[in-house]
Amino acid sequence: MFLFRADGGGQRRITGPGNRLNYTNYEWDADGRSFIYLRGYSFGASAPPDALLQGMVRYDIETGLSSMVLPFRVVEVAVNDVLNIRSGPGADNPVVGEMPFDGTVFVDWRWCCGDGVRWVPIVYGSTEGWVNSQYLVEEVSS
Repeated sequence: MFLFRADGGGQRRITGPGNRLNYTNYEWDADGRSFIYLRGYSFGASAPPDALLQGMVRYDIETGLSSMVLPFRVVEVAVNDVLNIRSGPGADNPVVGEMPFDGTVFVDWRWCCGDGVRWVPIVYGSTEGWVNSQYLVEEVSS
């Protein structure tokens, strides 16, 4: 993928050979200085040995630097229980899937309010939906 100004100038390559930006999984930050996208590799292609990590990436327009958006892990869910994934933000929406008590997920960067709590859109495996953010905490890189 390339990024360039509205006049077509200043072209800059964002993704490298073999990797791709999923066109349905990106969004500009409100300040317009960076965007977050899902980095993946071409279907059917193996990632090269020196490949960058796949996952959510923040790209800074001014510096040209990329950084990984850390995954979130499920917290405060009992070992014998699951975190419900709902069709929309709010406990009144139907359950469309479940995450295990020890699951991890990359969270979409948009938040929504419903039921007086913050809900986040997620993709867990092949399930897309919303979870209550009080049950997620960002992983800390070591």
